[in-house]
Amino acid sequence: MSEQYTGGGYQYDRGVRAAIIALTLIALTIAIAVYTPTLQYFGNEFNTGSSKVGPGLASVNYPNAVYVAVNTKYAASVADTAHVLRMWTFGNLTIMEVIADSYAQVKQLASYPYVVSIYGYYQPAQVPEPISNALAFLTQSELEQSLDKAELANYDIIYNVSRLGPTDYPGNNITVCIIDTGIDYLDPDLSHAVWVLVSFTVTTSSGQPLVWINGVNGTLQQAWQVDQMIYAETGHYAWMDRFGHGTMVAGIIASSGVLSNGKYIGLTPGVRLVDIKAFNASGVASINTILNALEWVYNNAEKYDIRVCSFSWGVPVASNGNDPVSLATEQLVNEGIVVVVAAGNSYLFPYTINVPAVAPKVIAVGAWDPWLHEVAFFSSAGPAPNGEIKPDFIAPGVWITSDIPTTVVSVMQEWALEYMPQLIKQPGYMMDCGTSFATPYVAAMAVKAIQYYYDTYHKYPTPQQVKDILIQWSIPINAAGKDIFTGYGLVVGPH
Repeated sequence: MSEQYTGGGYQYDRGVRAAIIALTLIALTIAIAVYTPTLQYFGNEFNTGSSKVGPGLASVNYPNAVYVAVNTKYAASVADTAHVLRMWTFGNLTIMEVIADSYAQVKQLASYPYVVSIYGYYQPAQVPEPISNALAFLTQSELEQSLDKAELANYDIIYNVSRLGPTDYPGNNITVCIIDTGIDYLDPDLSHAVWVLVSFTVTTSSGQPLVWINGVNGTLQQAWQVDQMIYAETGHYAWMDRFGHGTMVAGIIASSGVLSNGKYIGLTPGVRLVDIKAFNASGVASINTILNALEWVYNNAEKYDIRVCSFSWGVPVASNGNDPVSLATEQLVNEGIVVVVAAGNSYLFPYTINVPAVAPKVIAVGAWDPWLHEVAFFSSAGPAPNGEIKPDFIAPGVWITSDIPTTVVSVMQEWALEYMPQLIKQPGYMMDCGTSFATPYVAAMAVKAIQYYYDTYHKYPTPQQVKDILIQWSIPINAAGKDIFTGYGLVVGPH
């Protein structure tokens, strides 16, 4: 019989560790073989020392919009040489959307020492579940095996992994910010935690976000009345989650479990939620909308005492970490916020870590199958093009049960009822897969780490200190150290 290692309430084999080590060596061999041609495909600029110009800009038609990241002190100098459409400021970093007349102008801008990077347009989006991916044949058998077990389970699988329950460092009064598709703020499991609602999908006539502060602007029921009026006029809800993704993410962090009589409870039900709706009812957001949301977080983090951000979205685009979204996200970390980001569902191939998970200081999360006790094959693998070993951690991300909207019927629920009704565990709850659902698990564990540190030292930890605690709270899957599939390992809590 193989030797067993205990993590949470389940066990996994030493053979899994051996397989991960072997896969790492094979993948690194492949990575070395493909590294140079891959970077050449991404764009010659990645090979030329400065690494400032993002992929594809040499081949687009001009004039065209590009995003220039620049030292804020010199932003006016860029404005003097290019037509600026929009600017976002994150302290000493300013990101500008400008019209470039030619690739020669792009290269000229990149030559300035105060310019950090220049990238073209891309569109972040999250996929509801990886079995619908074009490469589903690679994961369908694995996910079906897991689903057979998940359907029979009458318990919350995350507590078979986490050694900390919902009452262990529950995150009382710690503020978590989620940028996603909105939230069902009237859901009985979540309404207790909802503090601030922000919408960038419906804005004021001057382009400002719609903000509703619970208890200041009115009650959440009154917010729903406003939301219904907005929907009647525009066909879009400002804050309500029509897609369903954001509500599931929030449930893993903050659900009270009222609807399930305590069966499905979030890891940190004591937190306060600042929920920003940046993704529409199709689960898509433009880069401008994402930058708007990130800038809002940067400017309001102190006001709402935001300690943790949970971002279950991204885009599989080539980036060395200098793309605008990754840079903006990194600035949040520089302000003392722990930022936890989904690594992506682009499969266990080298260089598939999504933006902004490639950013060095953010915590990138891959998916672990808690039913089969193995890394989920859909989970993106590193390293990042900038050489960073990503992901940083793995967490349960296969057939995870969480809240779905009860105030409206969500797109995800409609899909499940039509194609996989067994995913609806009971009214108000649904199972799904993806690094999207591993991410809020780690975000909640980061909250627990913050509360643990504060209770011990009577001060708040830095993002690096939180990461160090999570490393201590992880069980390495690879005995050789951090690897490109599992990072530092599976986050379980003190052990």
